[in-house]
Amino acid sequence: MRDTSELTTIVQRLQAMQMSTDRALQERNFDLYGVNVVTVRYDQPSHLFALAEGRNKSQFAFDDLDALAVEIYERLSEFKLSF
Repeated sequence: MRDTSELTTIVQRLQAMQMSTDRALQERNFDLYGVNVVTVRYDQPSHLFALAEGRNKSQFAFDDLDALAVEIYERLSEFKLSF
């Protein structure tokens, strides 16, 4: 059940980025143990998400919120295993 709630929380944070109207570019950090694992940016005009890894700064573009949520979940889970 915990995995489902973590994924739901990620989806809710991404949806909040889409619904926000205060800035054209939204940014959220996904951290664990005080370490930035990934940063997500959402560009309102293009409706595209960009995921940047905290460790090596690689960037990936997503146009599907669900696929991005799963990717974030997997990155966070992978990071947990390193401890």
